[in-house]
Amino acid sequence: MPPDVAACGPTTIAENFRSGRYNVHRYRVALPAGSAVRIELQITAGAALPALVVATSTGRVLSDGEVPDLSGNPEVVVERSGRGGGSAVVRLRTTDALEIDVFVTSWEVVDAGFERPIPTTTDYALSVRVDCPPPVPGAGLAPRGTVADEVDAVAMQDVALDATFGRAFRVDAAGGEHVTFRLEFAPSTADIRWEVLRFDGTVAQVHVRNDGDDLREMDGLRAVAVLDRGGSRTYWFRARREGGASLRGTLRVERAPFIDAVQCTVDCSRFMLLPQADTSLDGYGVPGHTIYPWQFGRRDLIMALRHAGRRTAANAGGPYTVKDLSRHDGRVWYAHSTHDNGFHADLSLLNAAGDPVWGALCTPVTTASGDVCARGSVRNFGAEPMARLIDALFDSGRITWVLLDAEYHAPLLEAVDRLIALGVIAPARRPLFDATTPACSGRPCVRHVVSHYHHVHVAVVP
Repeated sequence: MPPDVAACGPTTIAENFRSGRYNVHRYRVALPAGSAVRIELQITAGAALPALVVATSTGRVLSDGEVPDLSGNPEVVVERSGRGGGSAVVRLRTTDALEIDVFVTSWEVVDAGFERPIPTTTDYALSVRVDCPPPVPGAGLAPRGTVADEVDAVAMQDVALDATFGRAFRVDAAGGEHVTFRLEFAPSTADIRWEVLRFDGTVAQVHVRNDGDDLREMDGLRAVAVLDRGGSRTYWFRARREGGASLRGTLRVERAPFIDAVQCTVDCSRFMLLPQADTSLDGYGVPGHTIYPWQFGRRDLIMALRHAGRRTAANAGGPYTVKDLSRHDGRVWYAHSTHDNGFHADLSLLNAAGDPVWGALCTPVTTASGDVCARGSVRNFGAEPMARLIDALFDSGRITWVLLDAEYHAPLLEAVDRLIALGVIAPARRPLFDATTPACSGRPCVRHVVSHYHHVHVAVVP
């Protein structure tokens, strides 16, 4: 789930239990590394006694409302329990980037084992103040004023979309912090251009910009994500309208911890946007005319793609490119029958030089079942680079299939055998590349599906 609070400074949420459907409300708070947070719950209507329960997003209880977790990181203090009325206050300080869940309820509900309803006349105000460490200019964090008209981005802000770039919304991201910029506007058909600047230690450079092709998204949304696994980094987001009168938009900034690892073990189904990469380090990129709001995927899929890229880069291989994952709302687009809910990704083929190619490395023909490579027509296919990439994807333990035209399978398997002999691929992986074995239908493997002669399609297990 995206954080409800993901910005430095104060946030106040006014809510109530009038629906009668719940006796607890949950809010997720993203805490940058080195930050402190003060959480206060006040009952603004009704006679309920305020109670705050706080846990990590993985379920570790940090405070049951009265007794704090004293293990050390994060440091937890229960300033006021709320049993005597007034307000409940909990404070935390963390050395690492962390997501916490704040549960709003009453002591009457807690003491009844959460089996008692809370009166529907209960209103409350939840105040969350996140005190972030001040940026220290260095290799990744920029001095103030590096970009003209910069302003610190908060969780949500109004944006003027004029003919030229206006304010630059600044984010000082911690190392390993995933940051998503979501710009919403109306009319949804407006041609909105954006760019993200990244501080390189000396100046702000354009990290990524759209080329207008995501106008086809037609949902009044532009979105892009960034992530620097090496350390803290300053980014700026700015946008403008191409043609037409000025209009207003809403920019949301969502921040979440992200751990680059071989396998996902926590929060694997979380829907996230593929972060734009430093291709020399991360080993992947995006092709031209990418529709960025179609690059949402599950955390486990994004981790698998990033791991495969890092392994490729570590072996001095060229970057591969990633295009379509899922729409921002999880729905399938146009004529696709898959790519729903973040399970799927389309990747480039690699040619003999290891370069990414979006197009056929064979002669395509149309058959009764669909478009495929003609028999014996494969040319310039990078079988060994492709085998290394697919093998790295299998490291995640989450890949359930790799779709690739059958004409590529034989050279791919020959490359796998060569790499096994060299000790690059484990012999136990060979069956995953051999679609001719009967067991392939019941396990992850490379499979043939029509219309996959110009790209590779991968999917993770549900």
